[in-house]
Amino acid sequence: IQPLPVKSSTRTLFLVLTLGAAVACGLSISMGNGPRFLFIVAIGLVMTIWSYTSNPVELREDHIRIRFAPLARVRIVGYDEIESIDDTNPKKASLGIAASGGKRRKPVRLPMHLFAQDDRERLLDQIDEALAV
Repeated sequence: IQPLPVKSSTRTLFLVLTLGAAVACGLSISMGNGPRFLFIVAIGLVMTIWSYTSNPVELREDHIRIRFAPLARVRIVGYDEIESIDDTNPKKASLGIAASGGKRRKPVRLPMHLFAQDDRERLLDQIDEALAV
C-alpha cells in the first residue's frame, strides 16, 4: 500500500481557516450575538482532522482506493478498468473508466492540487504502468 497524503500547505490552510472561524465565533459569543460561526468551526474541525489523519488516495497492488472527503464514499478503481488518463491540466486529472455490464461509467476526477509534486508523479507513473500492461 502506497498512501498519498494531503500536502502540508492544504492541511495548514484548513487549520488556519478553522482557527479564524473559532476566533470569530468566540467574538460573536462575547458580544452577545450567539454562536454564529459554530457550524463553520465544526466543519473546519472535521476537515482539519480528516486532512491530518487520512490519505485520500492509496495505491494498492491491483487497484486505487479513492476517498476525497470525510463523508464521501470510498471509490475503488481497478487498474484493469482504467482505459485512459487525461492529465493536461496540472490541477486535476481524469481517469477514463471502462464500461461494465452495458453501463457507461463516469470518469474519475482526481484533484491533483491536493498532493505534493512527488506524490503526483508517483500516482501518474503507477497509472501509466497499468495502462502499458
